[in-house]
Amino acid sequence: MAMATERIRIGTTVTPLPRRRPWKVAAEAVALDHLSGGRMILGVGIGDPGDPFLENRTPRVLAEMLDEGLAIIDELWTGRPVTFSGKHYSLDNVQLTARPVQAPRIPIWVGGNFLVPAVRRRILRWDGSCAYKGSTDAPQQITPDDVRGLLAERDLDVKVSGGDPGAFAEAGAAWWGRWIAPMPLEDTLAIVRQGPPT
Repeated sequence: MAMATERIRIGTTVTPLPRRRPWKVAAEAVALDHLSGGRMILGVGIGDPGDPFLENRTPRVLAEMLDEGLAIIDELWTGRPVTFSGKHYSLDNVQLTARPVQAPRIPIWVGGNFLVPAVRRRILRWDGSCAYKGSTDAPQQITPDDVRGLLAERDLDVKVSGGDPGAFAEAGAAWWGRWIAPMPLEDTLAIVRQGPPT
C-alpha cells in the first residue's frame, strides 16, 4: 500500500502493542513511514484481553505495557540512545538510527473502549483516537457528541466508524472507517468499489 499510493495516509487500527516488542514496532513503523514518504499512522491499543497471545494478562497490566511501550517508541524515534527501566520493559542504551520522515514523530492514535476514563486520558496524551464505545462483546458506536466532548479537551485527529459521516464531520471527526467482516474476496471488493459515503 505504501508504495502503490502517493497521497492517502496509511496506518493500523489497531496494533495490540502489549503483544509485540515496542522496539520492533518502532523500527517497522519507521520503515513504513519512509516507504510511504511520511504518510504512516500508528494506531495502538491493549488488544483483546481474551487473546491467547496476551497470556491471560489483566486489562490493567496490558494498559501498563501499552503505556511503557509508547514511551519507548516515542524515545526511540528521536534517534538518541534510550535507557528505559519499567515494570515490563527495559532498555540499556539502545538506539534506532533511522528516524521517521514525519516530525516530531509518526502520529500515534489510541484505540480502546471510549467509556473507560484511562483510555480517554491516553488518547489525550497522543495524536488521535481510533477508539470505539462500549464492550468488545457488543460494541456501540461513538456518537457525534462524544467526538465534540473529546475535541473540547484537545485538538487531535478522531477516526470513527459507522453512523452518519456528515454528522461526525460536523462534530469535528476527520476520519471515518468501516469494518468489513471476513468474506469472499469478490464480496469484499464489491464493498470497496462502492467507495466512501457521500
